[in-house]
Amino acid sequence: GIGGGGAGGAVHGSSRASPEEEEDKRRAARIRENATRLQREREEEEARERERDLEIQRTRERAREELEREARRARERRERERHDKEEKERASVAVSARQTPD
Repeated sequence: GIGGGGAGGAVHGSSRASPEEEEDKRRAARIRENATRLQREREEEEARERERDLEIQRTRERAREELEREARRARERRERERHDKEEKERASVAVSARQTPD
């Protein structure tokens, strides 16, 4: 068996553990393995959640940057259009000024 019979074995006068002791050892080993596996699964799940949270954060960040870019482009377009309109108005004022008879 695994590990000497300890005090129990000495009482029986046999170095081998009884079938009950063997079963207890196997059960204890199974419980330890399950606990270890559950712990690892929990840690993996937590890691996945952290990764998901980071991904959500990155997505929000990208969306915010995209919105800011859009807003900036729209503002620049409005300013250009206003500028063009002013240019046209100035030009048409100049044209009408030239066209008025003295």
